[in-house]
Amino acid sequence: MNASRKRLARVRRVREIQEELARADWLTAERSADAAEEASAAGFAEVAQAREQLGQRMESGLSAPTETLHAFTAIDRIEDTARLWRERARTLRFQADQKRAPWEERRRDVRALELLEDRAREAEIQEEFEAETLELDEVALRRATSKQAGPKRT
Repeated sequence: MNASRKRLARVRRVREIQEELARADWLTAERSADAAEEASAAGFAEVAQAREQLGQRMESGLSAPTETLHAFTAIDRIEDTARLWRERARTLRFQADQKRAPWEERRRDVRALELLEDRAREAEIQEEFEAETLELDEVALRRATSKQAGPKRT
């Protein structure tokens, strides 16, 4: 391995580490956004269920007016919390999307360096092949000239 390939390998390894760190940062942001989206969905599902139950109690006449007011207040609080989670989820999703771009850029850098390494390896193999071919040609030329100059007959 020649010096330029060694340098390329070192740079590629650094870029791979940077890619791994950027990917971990992005995945952490993704998990946070997913959790906030799940919390929001769970909150809105709880609101729907609470409204359904309150509607049934009101239809059956089992609910006193003060209980109904308290239930509406509790449902409103749950809904407010779900809305907050939804807004938080949007913010976190936006941040996760922003963190994805640097990871993709690092990934492209690594792929480009891998391609450069492949080309450098192929060039080195080609150089070795050409050197071997030149050496074989020289050997063949020496043999041919030694046969021509061979033993002189008188």
